[in-house]
Amino acid sequence: MKAVKKTGCVVLTALLLLGCCGFGASAGAAEHRRGEVIEFGEYPQARVTDEALTAALEIAAEDAQWQPQGYTASADTEYSFFKDVELDGVMYRAIRFTRYYGGAQARYGYQTDTVYWFRFEPIRWTVLDPESGLLIASEILDVQPISNVVYDAQYADPDRHYYLNNYAHGSIRGWLNGAFTDAAFSEAEAETIVLREQDNSLSDMDGTYAQYACENTSDNVFLLSYAEVGNETWFPDDASRIRVGTAYARSLGLQNYHDVDPEYYPDNDFWFLRSPGLRATTQGYVHAQGSLYSDMDSYSFDVGVCPAIYIDLDAYDRLNEPAASPYDGLTFSFENGILTVSGSGAIPTGENASETPFAPYAGECAVLMIEDGVEAVRADAFPGLDNLGMLILRGQVELEENAFAQNENIRTVICADSVRFSETSFAPDAAITVYEPKALPHSGELPSNCAVLPYSFSEGTLYIEGAVQMDTYDLLDLMAVMCGYYSGVGYVRFDSYTSLDAPFYVYDKSVKEYVPAENNTLTGVRFSVKIPAGKDWETVSFNEFCDLAASSGISTFRLVADLEIGEDPGEDPGENPGENPGENPGEEPADGDVQENVFQIVERAVKKVLRWITTLLNKLFGVFSKV
Repeated sequence: MKAVKKTGCVVLTALLLLGCCGFGASAGAAEHRRGEVIEFGEYPQARVTDEALTAALEIAAEDAQWQPQGYTASADTEYSFFKDVELDGVMYRAIRFTRYYGGAQARYGYQTDTVYWFRFEPIRWTVLDPESGLLIASEILDVQPISNVVYDAQYADPDRHYYLNNYAHGSIRGWLNGAFTDAAFSEAEAETIVLREQDNSLSDMDGTYAQYACENTSDNVFLLSYAEVGNETWFPDDASRIRVGTAYARSLGLQNYHDVDPEYYPDNDFWFLRSPGLRATTQGYVHAQGSLYSDMDSYSFDVGVCPAIYIDLDAYDRLNEPAASPYDGLTFSFENGILTVSGSGAIPTGENASETPFAPYAGECAVLMIEDGVEAVRADAFPGLDNLGMLILRGQVELEENAFAQNENIRTVICADSVRFSETSFAPDAAITVYEPKALPHSGELPSNCAVLPYSFSEGTLYIEGAVQMDTYDLLDLMAVMCGYYSGVGYVRFDSYTSLDAPFYVYDKSVKEYVPAENNTLTGVRFSVKIPAGKDWETVSFNEFCDLAASSGISTFRLVADLEIGEDPGEDPGENPGENPGENPGEEPADGDVQENVFQIVERAVKKVLRWITTLLNKLFGVFSKV
């Protein structure tokens, strides 16, 4: 419990300096521009190397069937296969191949008859024309031939009257608008894709090879043409056309010839165009260096696919608008161990601790302050706040059933207004002290493990009624919070409490010794504090003391309670530190040093110090109020 309490000691400083680190903001529709990169859809890209995850995926995919990649027209000659599986809400793809079909596979460490796993990740698209919504993939996502018909088979079949480089009849069109689309886009995403006609005429080709031009096509997903990639508005130079393949594409044989001639070929990759090439069996393509050529074999199995699409960007923006959050209307800010919740409405149940707005600060949060305006706290609203020790309620908030049932370290609750409790608002095994205004008592059924101490104000003094088991951390935390929260309070006075769990000493200048404070001996004492620092005494203000106690783990405290009016509280007690009990000031007094007249000493000390401390603390809190 004390580990929690120590952090709570910084409350006074935190309340005075508390800033705002707001969470959550909804953005309106974006103004898209040429060259912008957006995320749309998902596709396997990054390789999974974690052995535990791989083992889990193997188990999850036991019943999934292998599917052909579609590199050849005949299932009998297929040699590359895949299967998809979902695990913990994430999609993964397994691939295996029975023979090499590109030098890059071995170079990147992929072996035949071996299963490799890849994680689906968002597809990045570059905006070429924001007005029409034309996008091209920013990476090479896959490899596919333009036509998966074997070269000799085409010319041996008299029924085939089109060339291998004929994009309209090529197998890649069916793959782009079938297997690729099904894997890459959700139904909602697919609805934002616009069906557009693509120009496949001679004007969209390289050169004057009219016999190879095919009819126009209309597809949702397509390849760019030679003319489109040569458009200087969309691609101002070779560098803008350079694309690099994903790990998934490389596993399938994506080739860049870097290993053949590293000086000439960069570590980028080739990718297909839909335009035909110089011969019936060749295709237009983009070189690894970004230049354009027309002599790539149309049936190549190692050239990249860089899909293009038209989408309705307004529909895309609507699709990507942040979903309504259960935390809408609430603001969360954190500083110096204090999480502050402000705004209006109810604080919802925290369904997942890692997805709450306060998750980044869960381990550091010792104090939770709920501002006026928040109407309710739902069940298990603050999962993960395992170090939360103090709750400050600054408005008329309702703590519903199990509101803080998970926060087992809460020991102190301070209410500013009437609060509505439930019998199960807190963890059942925690002993909790609830300080509430006497004039505005709580409503509802207070949990049986809560002890209520009403408080009231009179002439600048805070009165706590009743008795409670209180350790030193309780005392310091409560004084810090009350004095900082109610800026008009000059000091705190306790009518009574039963005991202190940690040693607490009052210094008696008449005998130049510390005497233990026991039972009610601190009643009405207003004090400044000195902290032992090695063999010397360090004079600090009360809020500085709170910070020091939190960082140093101090568990024994000594109070200077015999100061004359006008006397500097920073002076060392006694003639010198060596006159303090023990070998150094930080040690507790020996048993023989305890004075028998402790009650008389403290009573006399209190009478002397009250007038002086009242003036001093009133000035201090005047300064705090201005801050």
